[in-house]
This record gives sequence, structure tokens and C-alpha cells, in this order.
Amino acid sequence: MDIGKRIKLRREQLGMSQQELADKAGFATRTAISKIENNANGMTQSKIAMVAKALNTTPSYLMGVDEQPQEQYDKEILDMLGSLSKADIQMIKILTSSTEEEKRMLLNIIKAVIDERK
Repeated sequence: MDIGKRIKLRREQLGMSQQELADKAGFATRTAISKIENNANGMTQSKIAMVAKALNTTPSYLMGVDEQPQEQYDKEILDMLGSLSKADIQMIKILTSSTEEEKRMLLNIIKAVIDERK
């Protein structure tokens, strides 16, 4: 799936109109979003980052590197908290203010801790 299709899919998952995305991402008109969704070739990194932020996801997801939107990582983290100690949870609270990339790394750490305890 190309980046334009991922942007459209994510926008629709959030129930967002093209105009709402344009406003949130700092584009002048919804036509800009329509063009991106139909042919995102030549999008700059800064534009991809702006759109990703507006869609509550990561540039990696939009570019096809990650298979799930960022909010899915957040949900998985929350689902696993019940298996962790109070000390683990305290550490996680400190780290949750981290960047999206750090959150993805945190998810992998949590999985490893849970697997080790089995």
C-alpha cells in the first residue's frame, strides 16, 4: 500500500474529513490532501511528519515501515501493564512522555520482561 493510500485509510479510521486533516496538518485546502491521497509522490519529510502528527501516527507507519498505526502500540502497552510490577509501571510512567520511536522500543522491552518472567 502506498503512502497516499495509508494516509487516506488512517484519516478514515479516525473519522476525519480531508478538510479536517488539512486544517490539522497546516495545509491551505482539502484539495492538497486529496492530491496527496491520490498521488503522494514527492512528499517532503517535513510534510509526511506533519500529516503523521495530525493523524496520531508515525511517519514510519505512513511510509509502510510499520504495519500498524502508533495508537496500536499505545494500546498494546496498556494491555500489558497488568503483567508488570509496580516498579516496572513507575519506570513506564516516566518513559511514556517519550517520543514515538522510544515508545516502540519500550513496547519491545515490556514484551521481553514479560517473556522472561514466564
